[in-house]
Amino acid sequence: MLKWLINRAPATAGPLRHVFLPMPERLLEISSASARKPHVASSDVDEFSTIISSLWINQTNKRTARGRLPETLQAISRALPPASQCLRFLDLGASDAVSTYDAVCYFRDERGIPITAHAVDLYTQLHRYDGRFLSEYRTSDGSPVLVRVGRLGLRLGRPLAFRPFEMLRNAYLRTHSVRDRLCDVLAIPLIHPLAAADPDVTVAEADALLDRPEFHDAFNVVRICNLLNRSYFSAAQMETIVGHAVSYLEIGGLLVVSRNETGDDETTERGTVWRREQQGLTWQSDFNGGSELRGLIARFEATQVAEPARIAA
Repeated sequence: MLKWLINRAPATAGPLRHVFLPMPERLLEISSASARKPHVASSDVDEFSTIISSLWINQTNKRTARGRLPETLQAISRALPPASQCLRFLDLGASDAVSTYDAVCYFRDERGIPITAHAVDLYTQLHRYDGRFLSEYRTSDGSPVLVRVGRLGLRLGRPLAFRPFEMLRNAYLRTHSVRDRLCDVLAIPLIHPLAAADPDVTVAEADALLDRPEFHDAFNVVRICNLLNRSYFSAAQMETIVGHAVSYLEIGGLLVVSRNETGDDETTERGTVWRREQQGLTWQSDFNGGSELRGLIARFEATQVAEPARIAA
């Protein structure tokens, strides 16, 4: 059966990659090794991000890598007051938090600005559930991600384009008599070891749709990158997330919303920076055309404060 599936998988997709998937346990190996060494090997840095980027959870890809958001950091830097003493930075939808680590390195090490950063993501761990012949990987809330028999795996976190694999995925998810007997045996970190080891980065597993009162007025920069997506959230849900983000900012703090768009082998960061005033948000700058959600976020903009002259990014 497996040979039949591999032979009929789309050739352009590389049929073997449908079943020979990265081993999530490798994330734990890299994290454990990094905890014992002062420096993380560059090959391990890249491998960790590659494995994370292979995961689909609740139809969402955790794509990540170092250096993905340089223009976002530069836009924040341009909007900061000249005499910024310390940044209290919140990253919503931070994935494995390596981009949060990049932000800390940029402001602390390159700009000389002290920074404390909070990285918040809905999924910061995988749990491996074992049975007699197979292992299933789930998130902390029980969402299925991957099932594996030996070295062969099948993604569970999204519908699969190749119909035989999709039929197999659905059939497995319906085998409650098997899945309910699996035992939780291992927790696997989804937080990059560089972020986990940095004392200026704090990671929390939380839902951006839920308000966190302890965050109110606590930050002077809130970044939302590659989270607000119409494929993931309704307009009402995105407004809820933005509303919470605004409440987390102190007066004078910055909100940046951006998204990486890929095309023609190039990735472009598009985003917008706002400043929180007493009356609401005021626009500060766009980069690469600005955020596609500028219209949605307009309801949070101040009605009595004139928009500043546009700044070329």
